[in-house]
Amino acid sequence: MTVIMQWEKDMSSVKLLGGLSGCEVILEKDATVTKITNSNEYNERLINQGNKQSLFSKFILKNIDTPKVLEIGENFIRMEYVEAKNFNDFLKYATNKDIFFITDSLCGYIEFLKNRSRPSNVNTNLVIRRKVESLRDKTKHINVIDRLLSKLDSLNSNEIPHTFCHGDLTFSNILFHKNRLYFIDFLDTFMDSYILDLVKLKQDLFYNWSSKTQRINNIRIHQSKRYIWEKIYNNNKEIIESEWFDFFNILNILRIEPYIQNDIQRNVLDNIVEEFKL
Repeated sequence: MTVIMQWEKDMSSVKLLGGLSGCEVILEKDATVTKITNSNEYNERLINQGNKQSLFSKFILKNIDTPKVLEIGENFIRMEYVEAKNFNDFLKYATNKDIFFITDSLCGYIEFLKNRSRPSNVNTNLVIRRKVESLRDKTKHINVIDRLLSKLDSLNSNEIPHTFCHGDLTFSNILFHKNRLYFIDFLDTFMDSYILDLVKLKQDLFYNWSSKTQRINNIRIHQSKRYIWEKIYNNNKEIIESEWFDFFNILNILRIEPYIQNDIQRNVLDNIVEEFKL
């Protein structure tokens, strides 16, 4: 699971901003970006991410794109460099028009997926169960795991819309341009549904994960995120108020836990879990 990054170029120098996956991101002199993993165990996941990014680039979406993938190797993805800002630099000075643009673009993306969804198959429930059980020895919130497994028995996986999904759609994985949003750092997931993208957006816009873990305390950014989430919520109220969304919302936070790197991230995560218990 990655939380990356702003790419910056200074002619011959490179600035690396890593994420939770441990991958390195290198801005080359030829204005391309290479994402590299030094872990053999991560090679397959990185290749899957590159393939998902290539697939996404074929979609025709209003105002949303992704850096073009130029090459996928055994342990790297090479892609075009995009001149854009991270969420912090963009939202600090965003106008109302900019916020409306982001909101409309993200709502349009979810609508695009929703219109192309189909029911998940009966095996999806088993896939979800295995994912939940795999987290048992990676969390200190065992009681929450038990509650999820118990709840799973009463849920119908056919009600989950099967679609393409980004997999890690936080604002840290979006590059912002005045007239374009660029999705980066696609993630291969245990299942594919736009519900998972909505859950990730809630993680960042409602729980304010990226800002809190990066110690960004800016009221303008906070208010902008809450406005964007409110609009996304209203556009997708039926699915967001469903039991499956609640289930995946909790599961998403627990999936972050094995990648926690410091006390700040731990405190933010534990506070969110406490909200679930309440």
